[in-house]
Amino acid sequence: MTLSRRNFLQASISASALSAFPFAAHAIPSPYILTAGKARTQILPKKYGKTDVWAFNNQVSGPVLRVKQGDLFHARFENKLDVPSSIHWHGVRVPNNMDGVPFITQAPVAPQASFDYAFRPQDAGTFWYHPHLNSAEQVGRGLSGVLIVEEDSPIDVDQDISFVLDDWRLGEDGKIIEDFPNLHDRAHGGRFGNVTGVNGQYKPNFDVQNGERLRLRLINSANARIFSPEIPGQSVWVIAFDGQPITPLKLEKQNLRLGPGMRADLIVDVHKTDETSVIMIDRTYPGDPIQLAHFDVSGKGTPRISNPPILPANPLSVPDLANAEHRAVVYEGGAMGRMTSAKLNGASDTAMRDLVQKSGVIWASNGNTYTSLDDLNKAKRLFQLKLGKSYIFSLSNKTSFQHPIHLHGHTYQLIARNGKKLKTPMWQDTVLISPNETVEIAFVADNPGHWMFHCHILDHAAAGMA
Repeated sequence: MTLSRRNFLQASISASALSAFPFAAHAIPSPYILTAGKARTQILPKKYGKTDVWAFNNQVSGPVLRVKQGDLFHARFENKLDVPSSIHWHGVRVPNNMDGVPFITQAPVAPQASFDYAFRPQDAGTFWYHPHLNSAEQVGRGLSGVLIVEEDSPIDVDQDISFVLDDWRLGEDGKIIEDFPNLHDRAHGGRFGNVTGVNGQYKPNFDVQNGERLRLRLINSANARIFSPEIPGQSVWVIAFDGQPITPLKLEKQNLRLGPGMRADLIVDVHKTDETSVIMIDRTYPGDPIQLAHFDVSGKGTPRISNPPILPANPLSVPDLANAEHRAVVYEGGAMGRMTSAKLNGASDTAMRDLVQKSGVIWASNGNTYTSLDDLNKAKRLFQLKLGKSYIFSLSNKTSFQHPIHLHGHTYQLIARNGKKLKTPMWQDTVLISPNETVEIAFVADNPGHWMFHCHILDHAAAGMA
């Protein structure tokens, strides 16, 4: 999955991009071109028909883009869809005007229009990109891709492979079931597909050699599904989570759970078992394991026996917990929820039945809910934070469903679950919160701007959880 750069000098770049960095015009690199449009792709086995999708550059998932940490990244988004769109760079600490959230950080990119994104990624790691306008449908139809920010000295591996985990809701004819939006999905766990895939394919094969060391970059791009991947019979370590390095952790059964938007980098030392094929299995539901992909192993190499190295740390601001200010967020709503009313678009309290029937909103943060990004932009902000100040957010899930909560423009430390402090805080940008669970996250508000803070189950965000 590679993308060639166009061999011409960029004649102009958007004023918003230029204002973000003091570089001369001649220093602007030729952009990656990302064109969103309609396409057809073979998701299911070939005996089934192709699937009509929306895709970046006619491929699902979209092109894997690469840039060195600290170098200028430049991408031109061309919208060939019939509807407005944008690109959000999930997990990347970008300047606010490059965050890709229509109405809040930029105008929607109209059909047949384009927008230039330019920024210098501060952190090395695995990130991804997707639309942030009507995301439940646009991502659900296939619009997403991987952004890899490379370390100055990449670790020694034989193959570096991106695994975009996703699911699709398809009919027997291979076509996407056209039920966007769906009130049942919005009120429950979100839009689940009936076909899982990796890189836009059902149970794809990957050729590997015995003894190879792989770096697998896992990205959960699904609208709602949680993945718990395992590779039985292999030596596997987690070396990064949400793009941030961790002390290598041996992967055991069911100790890796990726909610939508979350990522994990794995090191896999390949060695033959009794079979010539090694499989990756999702065990989110132990009674119903799902085969995601398999590796055809050949050759007579010797597997490595050394533990993988620790990746270099990224330049993150460590929060001052002793002097941090505290904020609390309570999430309510959904089916089987106890929310009876909420403030709709900043107005007076509205009864739950009216919220659902008239507005299609079902979820609330601190008693507030919104019908659109435009209304969210016009409303009072959830919090006003001071630049450079440390904060601890207490996030309480008072609903019957899990929620992956994503903060734009920042990386935070997960420091506690249900009042129990973590021995080692985890740097994340998306945290999965179970029903009736409270987590604490801490971060430094060091990136000025207006930032989205929302559930990454996309139907939940569309139904007010933002």
